Amino acid sequence: MRKLAIILPLFLATVAVKAQQSIVFKVKYLPNHVYKMNMKMDMSMQMVMPTDGTTLSKKAAPPKAYQQTATNIMQTMISTGAPKADHTFPIKMQITAINAKAKMNGKEIDLPTQKNPIVGQVITGQCDADGKLHIDQPKTMDSKTAIKTGIRDMINKMQGKIKFPGKPLSVGESFTQDTPINMPAAGMNMDINAKTTYKLTAIKGNLAYFDTKTSMTLDANKKGTAMTGGGSGTGKMVYNIAENNFNTMNNTMDMKYSMNMAGKPMSIKMKMVSAVKNDITK
Repeated sequence: MRKLAIILPLFLATVAVKAQQSIVFKVKYLPNHVYKMNMKMDMSMQMVMPTDGTTLSKKAAPPKAYQQTATNIMQTMISTGAPKADHTFPIKMQITAINAKAKMNGKEIDLPTQKNPIVGQVITGQCDADGKLHIDQPKTMDSKTAIKTGIRDMINKMQGKIKFPGKPLSVGESFTQDTPINMPAAGMNMDINAKTTYKLTAIKGNLAYFDTKTSMTLDANKKGTAMTGGGSGTGKMVYNIAENNFNTMNNTMDMKYSMNMAGKPMSIKMKMVSAVKNDITK
């Protein structure tokens, strides 16, 4: 009986700890909050292209190699209002800043200096009871409408970036998310498929820590041009349990592509380092 009195509390304590470490994760927005997000992307790319002509020794001229680096920074702010009787609440969203720098073979590239038209545009909408954003459709048909529609589409894609399983996760468990994307670019139809595995590595206080592994494939083509390739990368995410949202996401991707333009082959190596910080305040 005495042994049982000792063992039973230990058993119950162990069960309680395990229960606390098993959490249903979900990314959602809450009323009366401000979300300031800073997204930074550093990219380095090497392109190797064939060269027409021959050298003085009548040998084929060696291919040309180009080194390009770029840094892109975008800052957004989402403000949510007070909840209504049906638990919905209004939202306002702005892209507050966009900055870009680029170099080609070590030389600065002149980029347009005029203000990006999407900066400062105010987007309104509603957030449903599940914390998902629904952006209002612009009523007028002008140049701003196209801009706001583009921002709305971007927000929808951002919301779908992480889809947690609808069941509790414990430390050591993982889940995988497939993200197929079809995107027209430069006259080409690009089919991209990204697969990311999120592994819960630790829960410390109000924060949950995830390791990520991502693989990506790309296939694009148009008349006279074809592009294929892919890559992989790793990263980390810190999730704020109380706020049902992430604090930081970081990822490094290495990719290789081969391209054929009018019968001329080209090879591309690329490295992308992304860092996203989400400051959440009430």
